[in-house]
Amino acid sequence: AYMVLAGSTQMAVNLLQIGDFAGAQQICRKFSREEEWRQIPSTGTLYAIQGEILREQNRLAEAETCIEDGLSVFGEGSSISAEGWIQLARVRLFYSQKKYIQAEELLATLEETCRLTETPLWLGNAIKAWRVLVYLRLDRLSKAEDVLQQFQFDGAEAVKLTNFELHYAQVCLLLQIGLQRNQPEAFV
Repeated sequence: AYMVLAGSTQMAVNLLQIGDFAGAQQICRKFSREEEWRQIPSTGTLYAIQGEILREQNRLAEAETCIEDGLSVFGEGSSISAEGWIQLARVRLFYSQKKYIQAEELLATLEETCRLTETPLWLGNAIKAWRVLVYLRLDRLSKAEDVLQQFQFDGAEAVKLTNFELHYAQVCLLLQIGLQRNQPEAFV
């Protein structure tokens, strides 16, 4: 059962990343409706994927419910990667809701968890990328620049979603620097 769920979860994440929301939702609904699957902690990721899709559709209240449902099925011994992914979904939701202080606080908690435990590199980098974006919204340019200096990479990093998040954060930071210095060409 675990292998079926793990494979399906990875497929749903991949579909989400390429923008196939209908395909991702189909997988999520299949597992989140059946009681036997709802008891398995990693099902929480499927709820978070549904929340991400709803957030993309600007259905923020529904997204929040899905993400919170995802967090509620996690228990002792759950994967730090999966829980981190769901917590990042919460960060993205806070960002979409313009709740930047809440996003910043959650990111600080996630960063502390990463510092105290063995977490995958992609999770640490995703947290840093979102920290940059939140700092930019809070008008903390120097803090955003400091965080951007902390990124680490390994050979597999290029295939992770966080690579996109990192590039997005870098572009936003460069745009902000250029606009602040009244030199839009600084990022060209």
